[in-house]
Order: sequence, then structure tokens, then C-alpha cells
Amino acid sequence: MKTKDKNDMNTKHSGSCQNRKNSVNGGNKEAIMRKVRAVGGKIESFFNKDSVYLNLINLRNNKYPDGKEIIRRRPEIKEILNVFSKRHNRNVMLIGEPGTGRKQLIDGIVQSIKSGDCPSRLKNSLVFEVSAEQFIYEGDEIRKILKLVELAIRFPNTIFYISGIEKLIEANIIDAFELVFQYSICIGIMDNANMNFNLKKYHFEAIYIDNPERKDLYALTRRKLDEIEKFHNNVKITKDSFDIILNESMVKTYDTKIGDILDIADEAAGISESLGMESVNIGAVLETNRHNIDAMFKRSESQNRFYAIHEAGHAIIALNYNVVINAISIIPKDDGVTGGFNIFEFDKNSLDSKDDILQNIEIALGGYVGTIVKGYPLAYGAISDLIEVNKIERAMFLYLGMESNKPISYLNDRGELELSYMSEKLKNELNYKVMLNIDKRLKKVNEILNEHIDMFDLLTYAIMKKGFLTKDEILSLYNGKMTLEEVPDIRTLLL
Repeated sequence: MKTKDKNDMNTKHSGSCQNRKNSVNGGNKEAIMRKVRAVGGKIESFFNKDSVYLNLINLRNNKYPDGKEIIRRRPEIKEILNVFSKRHNRNVMLIGEPGTGRKQLIDGIVQSIKSGDCPSRLKNSLVFEVSAEQFIYEGDEIRKILKLVELAIRFPNTIFYISGIEKLIEANIIDAFELVFQYSICIGIMDNANMNFNLKKYHFEAIYIDNPERKDLYALTRRKLDEIEKFHNNVKITKDSFDIILNESMVKTYDTKIGDILDIADEAAGISESLGMESVNIGAVLETNRHNIDAMFKRSESQNRFYAIHEAGHAIIALNYNVVINAISIIPKDDGVTGGFNIFEFDKNSLDSKDDILQNIEIALGGYVGTIVKGYPLAYGAISDLIEVNKIERAMFLYLGMESNKPISYLNDRGELELSYMSEKLKNELNYKVMLNIDKRLKKVNEILNEHIDMFDLLTYAIMKKGFLTKDEILSLYNGKMTLEEVPDIRTLLL
């Protein structure tokens, strides 16, 4: 049997999508709308049993019987529902990194509507999931688009969650959805603002989703943790277990994304199950990152001390300013190169304060100066810290009025500081002021580190001993509630 060339098929499919897209736009809109308004029938008539691209989410079983997970996302849910209630531009694009709980917000919207905890005009809304991937795979796009528009007109305030909306952009049929965007309420998810998708053109409002606060993560993930426990023969993931998993997520990925946390929990529960353990402990969690821990062991003691000094230098300055440190580690990342890291918990509301920015600059210089204080040669990490500080200092002069009343530069299309239009005199003056200010910061950081040299050494050796330190351990060491002898050796924690 003769087979068609795959490239030919893709070309023909792309071309047919373009033709169908054009047929929906332009002068055919009114004819299409007359046809849609003429169609009657009950809600059941809108479903084709052979089709899986459309799913009525309202009819799903309630995933959140106690509502605790949703309560902790209430501000974001309320913001989305408020946009849905507008007269125009009612569509929402949730923009954020994977693992920040964006899909969970969709379920929160459904629960809010089912419980009546929503604006009055949305209380009888139907919420559908439209699978973009299945939509394209099944073909006959125009007929299905008409069905969606028909649904929206027959049942006012219909909400469509378009899962995988970026696939519609890739398939070049996003314009064909213009009527759907116009006559219904739509919500989509994107990792980043896609440059090929004009939010304003399609009546979308962007809502940026950040990681949930650390204190809320356990409640937000509890339902998924229950599913993991059940899958692994009821191996328990307690609150203490979760705190260990959370710390490991920061050590392993430098972040606390829900997806990463659940992935570590799943792997740790599997390890615990295979060893006949009743609950997940720190050993099982550390085993999920064993290859990187082994990479740390392969370094020489001098190498590990070098990385530990750098991270301890950052930490001492942060502690001096009462900035919360969530984790310190010298365990390398999966790239096998990264020497260590700190995760600080800054107050987002104060980052526009000059004093806070200056403190952050000094924290960034802590590793650089600490390396010099202990007589080690500068490595890439220390130099990159200084380069970053230089950029921040320039930005402060140019945008925050540290030395002038108005900006003397701007950001170019690449997001870089554009100084080309400045005179050589202004450039030299700017460079002089920046270097003068950085020199002041370096001297101040050096004084702080030398004043706390004993604590500097204590943190250095504690990091070397355990490989990483949690927030509680850092504070206990700093406040004298824990000694170096009480810091566990990572080798004794491994299974």
C-alpha cells in the first residue's frame, strides 16, 4: 500500500487549516452567526460520543471535599472571576512556570461556581475543557468551532478552559477561534507570554501566577500526596516528611515548584516502599538526589571548602540584615558544574526601596569577599556575582535616581542598558560613580565578615559536613542553639 510522505501530509494539513481559518474570518462571520442562532436543542445535543476534545468540567466529581487547597488560592481565583465578570475582554491567560499550580486554579474556579462563591452572573456558568491537541487531531476544526460558539450563545457566560492553547498557535489556527474568544469566556495557560499570540487582539488579560507561599504548600499538595501514598501501598508522607521533601526540592532545583515537590515525593515514596518502610524519611528523600550527592563526595576537601566559604559569605551578610535564608547547599545541580547556592526569602513589597536593594547588593558581594578573606582564588561564581552587582548599581543610578533626578538611559529591545547616545563624559562619570559605590560596598561587607569571622567559619564547616543546611539549622547555628557537633554528617543520613 502506498503511503503518503509525512512532510506532504503536514504541508496539506497546515494549508487546510489556513483555508479553514480564512473561511471563519472576514465576510463569513455574519452568515456563520445566523446559522448558529438558528440551532436549538438541549445541552446533550452538543456532545458527540466519539469526540473527546470537549469535556464538561462541572460534571466531574468534587476533587476538593474539604476545600482547603482552594482556600489558599482564593486571591488568584477571585482575580480570575472578576475578569470573567467584565463586559468586555473577559478572557484570561494564566502565565507562569510549570509546577506553580495553574491547573489547580481551573478546578478552583469550577468549585467556586458550583458552590455559588462567585459573581452572580457566573452562578449558572458551564465550564468546559477544550483539548487543543485532540481538537487538532480529530480534524474538522470549523464545525467544532461553530459548536463552541453555538454553546456559548445558547448558554450565556459559558467558560472554556482551552488546555494546550499554544498548540493552536503552532498549528496556525488560533485566528479561527476569534469568534469563540468573542462570544464566550476563555481561559488558557502559557509558560511565558507567547510572542505569536496577541493577548489584546483576542480579548485576553494576562494574570501572572507565582509559586505559592511556602507555608501553604503542604495543604495545596495534600490531595496529590494522598494519591502518591495510595499508589505506593500507603507509605506515609507526614508533615515532617514533606518539610524534608521541600528542602530537598530547593537543594535539587533551587526552587519550590509544586510539580518538582510532587516528583520528589513520588520517588521517595517508591524508595521507601521498596525497602519496606512505613513512611518517608530523610534518607529516602536524599536518595532521590544520590547522583549529585555522590558528585559532591568526589570533590576534594579543598574544593568543597572553597564552595562552602563562598556560600557562607553570602549567608553571613544576609543574617546580619535579618534576611531569611531558606537553604544553603554545596551539592551540585544536575549540570554537574554548579558549586553551591543560597535561597533567600526577600520581602517583595520592599524591593523598590533603595536601602533594601543596597542590602541585596551587599549579600551578593558576600561570597566574593568571603573568598578573598579566606585567601582563595576567585572562581566564576564570585566574578559573576560582581558582574551582577555592577548591573544593579548602574540600574540604580539610571532609573532610581540615586545620583540624578531623571533617567539618562533606557533599556533596548534585548533588555540591556543602552548607553550609546550618552556622551563619553557622561559614560565615564557613570562608570566612576558605579565603581566608587561598589568599592564602598566591598569595604562594608569585608568589615561585617571580619566581625563575624567565628560564625563564618562555623557555617563553612557545617555546610561541608552535611552538604546543605535548612533554614532552621542556619538560625539555630547563628543563635547558638546548635553546635557543629550536632550537625548531622550527610553520610549517616543516606540509606
